[in-house]
Amino acid sequence: MLNLIYTIAFRQQKYAHLVVAMLLLIAGFGMTKLWVTVDATVFFSDTDPVVEEYNAIGEKYGEIKTVGLMIAPKSGNIFDASTLAAIREFSEEGATIPYSSRVTSITNYNYIFDDDGELHIDALLDGDIAHDDAQLDEIRSLYLQDALAVKGLISTTGHVSVSVVALTMPEDPRAAITDVFQVISEIERRYSEKYPQIEFRKVGTITGEYAFAESTERDMRSLIPLSTLLIVVMMAVLMRSLSAVGLTLMVIFVSDIIAFGFKGYVSGVVSPMTGFAPSVILTIAVADCIHLLTSYLKLVSDGMDRDQALRESLRLNYKAISLTSITTVIGFLCFNFSSSPAIRDMGNVVALGVFSAWMLTLFWLPTLIRLLPQSRRQSAPLLSLLMPKMARFVMKYNLIILIVTAISLPFILYGATKNVINEVFIEMFDDSYSMKRNATFYNREFSGPERLFFDLYAGEKGGINNPEYLQTVDDFSNWLRQQPLVTKVDAYPDLIKKMHYSMNGEEKDKYALPQDRETSAQYLLFYEMSADASNVISDEHDYTRVAAHIELTDSNALLQLKQDADGWLAENAAAQMSAQGVSMDVLFALTARSNSESMFFGTLVALVLISLVVTFAIGNTRLGMVSVLTNLLPILLAYGVWGYMNGMIGLSVAMVATLSMGIVVDDTIHFLTKFQDGLKKNGSATEAIYFAFENAGNAITVTSLIFISSFTLFLISNYVPNTTMGILTAITIAIALIFDLLFLPAFLYRLYGLGQSSKEVSGEDELDVKIAELEAN
Repeated sequence: MLNLIYTIAFRQQKYAHLVVAMLLLIAGFGMTKLWVTVDATVFFSDTDPVVEEYNAIGEKYGEIKTVGLMIAPKSGNIFDASTLAAIREFSEEGATIPYSSRVTSITNYNYIFDDDGELHIDALLDGDIAHDDAQLDEIRSLYLQDALAVKGLISTTGHVSVSVVALTMPEDPRAAITDVFQVISEIERRYSEKYPQIEFRKVGTITGEYAFAESTERDMRSLIPLSTLLIVVMMAVLMRSLSAVGLTLMVIFVSDIIAFGFKGYVSGVVSPMTGFAPSVILTIAVADCIHLLTSYLKLVSDGMDRDQALRESLRLNYKAISLTSITTVIGFLCFNFSSSPAIRDMGNVVALGVFSAWMLTLFWLPTLIRLLPQSRRQSAPLLSLLMPKMARFVMKYNLIILIVTAISLPFILYGATKNVINEVFIEMFDDSYSMKRNATFYNREFSGPERLFFDLYAGEKGGINNPEYLQTVDDFSNWLRQQPLVTKVDAYPDLIKKMHYSMNGEEKDKYALPQDRETSAQYLLFYEMSADASNVISDEHDYTRVAAHIELTDSNALLQLKQDADGWLAENAAAQMSAQGVSMDVLFALTARSNSESMFFGTLVALVLISLVVTFAIGNTRLGMVSVLTNLLPILLAYGVWGYMNGMIGLSVAMVATLSMGIVVDDTIHFLTKFQDGLKKNGSATEAIYFAFENAGNAITVTSLIFISSFTLFLISNYVPNTTMGILTAITIAIALIFDLLFLPAFLYRLYGLGQSSKEVSGEDELDVKIAELEAN
């Protein structure tokens, strides 16, 4: 391979430029096929039975996708003329929102009541009737006593209302969701100006799904340019070469373009997780360039001419660069063990970007270096001055370093036991998102923004009128109401009980289900003649949907409620009524749990594969085992630190082990391969450690500092999973850097250096000479 690299770099440069130009042309066309998805289901597999059930409920009842406005008058009373006028206006305009199928508000709410022994289902706040204050007070009292309306359309005290638009979305919702969000945002703005005495807040599932796309676009607009700027500044300071910065930027940008261009041909969908990939590729691709360029710059500073320095730098680094790239690609390909398509997609894109950076660094970057004018002897990279001193420090205090490490390990690792697999999905977004602020407000004033849907089969057409079926559904609904997280339950038996109550003089003991099928069927027929019940019952009258409204909670609590509810149905309902609770919140909760478990397995696979590759490539089992130790411990320690800091492992945090496995191994490989070269060359552990520090220490430090800074930069992301992923990855790399510069050489010195002569062990005279030479430059 080295001979091929030499051939291209020194004799066939034009072919390298031609291939890169062709790849850019092809990839550039592929990038035109990319689009940012606004559909949160991108996180879930279409073949998942829970996803299939969720989609089936949406198709049957058509009300899972919603958008609307919360109306909060400053007067604290929604039952006044001006507030009702605003609600009535939105109820009419809401019908014109794209894909609207139904608008529900207090002004068109179908109130069930008895009028002189005659059952009525009608809107008490009809737009054509001018109500005086006394009438409005009476209607307010009726509505606040109506269990069907309270916490659904009005708050318990009547000071906030919500108007909801049910949507029938097209098969491809990407443009539709954006259209609906823009329309409701414009309505919110206009109404806020027209009715300054009222506060309006947009709500609904559409606002949540749009937030995913918004987070992707925000991060891509801010993180990519800021990451680039940070890398430029750090490289300029640490490497002291503007040409090296320019060449590195060329390589990493071409790597990004190739990765996303070819992704466009496979699938153009860009999710929030995939939006994280450009910055990851940008950061990781820097490492290969820095290792090659730092060696090259140092050799030039030592007096070599350009071509000699380039040849030697390639000889020293091509093996390590190849190994680190292969292991990093393995790490990201192991993202395919994830249960989430979005995470698998992100891993594949980064793997392709890393592979591209590897090829470009070895076959294209040398040709770019040779295009530069022959430079004069220049200063060595900044941190090169510290490496001999670091080598001497580690060898002198190796035993103390190992003892301190051994003492620290149990305490830090204990923190890992504090971690739990959990997620709070509303916390995926910070307060800069209106969706987050409005969902919190809704949770406080109404029934909680989370849902749990159950589709209960009656066993036959028209079976929902069967008294036994109705009683079971009612018992199940009442059981749900007793659960601490459940704030409201919408169920078909409540409609039947309200009509039965109204038809029997509104006597308290008549608020019950009728005991015969015929009466229930008559109530249903009357209701369907007066109102639309398609959001509660199926067309064939063989299914009804129970919707439990749930306050904001974490994924574990939600899944426990689902498990208990599913268990209640299995134990207390007829066999055909067994159903599983589903919702978008449940899908995220199940994905968070299964992803954490699958990524744990993926990390183990990555560890085994990477260890085998490193051991085989190095050709030394003992060094291979050392690499396993220094690759695994930083990850375990990082999760220990996380246990003390936060302790919640969700979708993104679960990925860090696999993500960082491919990164932290890079520095270990570079140090071990240089140590091995030094050992073969000099036969002395002291000389080998010095050689490793001199030829790899600077690049390891520079790349790690860039990694740490770049991933820490994710703190500015408004999408919290990216923030937490960035923080934990930065922590992992920081620990790995400490291990590679302190623990690893100290361990190698004890492993290989004992029994050598005192002159070999100290090495102080030669190190002092080397330090003086570097400082003189």
